[in-house]
Amino acid sequence: MDDPPLVQVFNHVKAYLETHVPGINVVFGYAEETKNYNQGIGGANRVVIVPGDRHDIMCEFDPPKHPGANPKEIWRVVERFKVVMWAEDSDDQHNPIAQYSAGYLMFRYVMRAFASVNRFNIEPNPGTFYERDRGGHQSGDQRTIEFILTWPVTDEKLPMLKVGAVVKMKADMPDGSVYTESGLIVIPRPRRLLRKVR
Repeated sequence: MDDPPLVQVFNHVKAYLETHVPGINVVFGYAEETKNYNQGIGGANRVVIVPGDRHDIMCEFDPPKHPGANPKEIWRVVERFKVVMWAEDSDDQHNPIAQYSAGYLMFRYVMRAFASVNRFNIEPNPGTFYERDRGGHQSGDQRTIEFILTWPVTDEKLPMLKVGAVVKMKADMPDGSVYTESGLIVIPRPRRLLRKVR
């Protein structure tokens, strides 16, 4: 099975930007947006793709566009995601025109990268604003734009979902967590429902 559509888009955009913008750092995920080195000296040329919009809405659903296709199309998913981009002119850090120009150039590269994706329908979200961060950074230029990505849900056969095997429960943990062989928490359970493992 192919990677999820947004992951495919990320891989394409990352490859495009790494080719055209030397030294750029293109990353994916919720946690990456809030890392403190997104802004500040040394963090320039960084692009973060974040699933969901500013209201944490992931997607909407439309009727199928090609219901007679094979595999059968069940719905159309209209997925939302944010792109946070940060650029800096390190040669002239206190010149607002230089910093704005760095952000403008980064924005143009990012828009070209998304325009070059031809497998999916991607466009800026018409219901949102193109924002510039006003967090009072000493230098650099941070901007955020939201996109929508449309892809079909079909009735094709899917691979088996891998689920970690539960091997023990520990009621002496604060949340009575359930652990897998890898040590990851799978299902938080109320403490009163668990027996202590000796």
